[in-house]
Amino acid sequence: MKARDFLQTVAPLSGRHLVWYWAAVILVMSKVLWGIWWRDTTYGDTSAYFLDASSWVRSGQVNILWSPLYTAYFGWMESLFQDARAAVLVHRVALVVATTLLAAWAGKRYLGPLLGFLVALWWVALPIHYDTLYEVHLFGAVVAFCAVGICSSESDWRLPLLVALYALATVLLRNENIICFGMLGLYFLFRVYQRVRVGDRAGVRRYAWRGGVVAVFTLLVVAYFYQISTLQGWRQINEASAPKHRLNMCQVYAFGYQQRYSDWTQSPWTECQTLMKRDFGDESPSITEMLLANPGATLEHFAWNLSLLPAGLQVLAFNATSFSGNPDYAPVMKNDVYPTVLAMAVVALAVAAAVFAWRRRRATPTPLSARDVDFLVLLVANIAVALAVVLTQRPRPSYLLGFGFILLVALCRLLRTAWPRATVALDKLFVVAAIAAVLAVPSYASLNLPSMTGRLNELYTLLKDHKYLLCRNGHELAIGEYTSELRNYICGSASVTALPLESIPAMNTMNSGSIVAELQRRHVHAVILDNVFLRGKTRVKDCHELDAAFAADGWFRMAFSGDGKGFCDAAYLNMRPSPY
Repeated sequence: MKARDFLQTVAPLSGRHLVWYWAAVILVMSKVLWGIWWRDTTYGDTSAYFLDASSWVRSGQVNILWSPLYTAYFGWMESLFQDARAAVLVHRVALVVATTLLAAWAGKRYLGPLLGFLVALWWVALPIHYDTLYEVHLFGAVVAFCAVGICSSESDWRLPLLVALYALATVLLRNENIICFGMLGLYFLFRVYQRVRVGDRAGVRRYAWRGGVVAVFTLLVVAYFYQISTLQGWRQINEASAPKHRLNMCQVYAFGYQQRYSDWTQSPWTECQTLMKRDFGDESPSITEMLLANPGATLEHFAWNLSLLPAGLQVLAFNATSFSGNPDYAPVMKNDVYPTVLAMAVVALAVAAAVFAWRRRRATPTPLSARDVDFLVLLVANIAVALAVVLTQRPRPSYLLGFGFILLVALCRLLRTAWPRATVALDKLFVVAAIAAVLAVPSYASLNLPSMTGRLNELYTLLKDHKYLLCRNGHELAIGEYTSELRNYICGSASVTALPLESIPAMNTMNSGSIVAELQRRHVHAVILDNVFLRGKTRVKDCHELDAAFAADGWFRMAFSGDGKGFCDAAYLNMRPSPY
């Protein structure tokens, strides 16, 4: 084995435009990320992953069912900063930087300077990519960027590395990658069979050697993560994975049902079991059980998700949609004109390029290069994964980030095949395009994005220094807004129960005195109150009145922030001994 054959897969870029190319990429990326430090701390799923990250920091363990590679990365960031806010922000920015550099690297190798730069620009400029709701989806997209980078190589290590990449992604990131792994693995075996059939023993040995090396490496990595997993053994893993899948199907079915009908109005996230019981006779059926119990309802669920695909692709490609249906769970940007115009232009360009490429190949028949064939197999495999995700879940753009990148690379490769001279000539305009991009691309600070408007970071900053008073093992912490997020980010892996204050009956009728009395009656250890909750879900009008009520009942004020007009955020510690 020659070392340069392997290193060719990750060889550095070269050429006279190298300095200008990377300078343009870094300038565009820096401008896009300018002001991202004003982004609010991510809520929802990221705070749940933070618990697994904290477990990795504390004990060196991961949960092999919940993206263990991501939680180890997240935990490493937490260990560096010892601060949830910093860890969340920096681990997002690092992912944006890494994916952008990978896109630029793979794009230049496979498409040339101008098209490679445009692919990287598309990726980094759209908020639906860099400002996607949860960082775990950005991390999952790294697989697609690495796969395209591997495909851009002429090395014989290309196909074995692709198979190994998706094997690791299946176990350590997202299990739907098993479709890609299976298709690429079969293709690898087919290539070996071709060598056997023609009697190419040297070729068979090369494939066997490279396949064996990457297989051993893959098994060692998987074995390491299995060894540090909190779940061990097939029975334990299977018992833990089944509820995860069943809850997921419960929630996605309920959310889609609410988009279609108005007869069920409960929460799809916390009360979906009632709908599943009604439609399938089981509160938490698997996808197979759904098909057997009520095939009509399940197929309707699939059809609805598929009908949202045009909207999902528009949001993924252009950051907005002109369709009425929402392909995401969170609201998406709507525009009646430009997504449709751009989509029609892209489709027309793709059709024209396909026609020209077909005519060119008829005129001068030439076989596809080995790396182009491998890329086509990769594209087909990712299409299969995307269809499986769309049918069972929905065409949520954050689920399709890697697929979108591969699809754009395929379009650009088609353009280069159809009009090779034109695309090479356009490479000379790279500097002009780069300057225009740097001037035109909007920064995070210049956009009015929802991620700027939350108050989670403000509350976390107020309370983080009181972690050891708030987070006592075995105690109950009452929280107003951001219940699970504040509990997770402040307390980490400590065994503290979070009590949502809005779950207390008649909370919206309580004044300051009755709130304090109710918390005392429940033997709550500590309480976190914020203005949004107090003003919207209680009868409290003046925070100083509430502060006085807590003081009169013997509570210790840990934190208090107010504006002098009755608006405040506060945290109190119960000084009375608990009977438990």
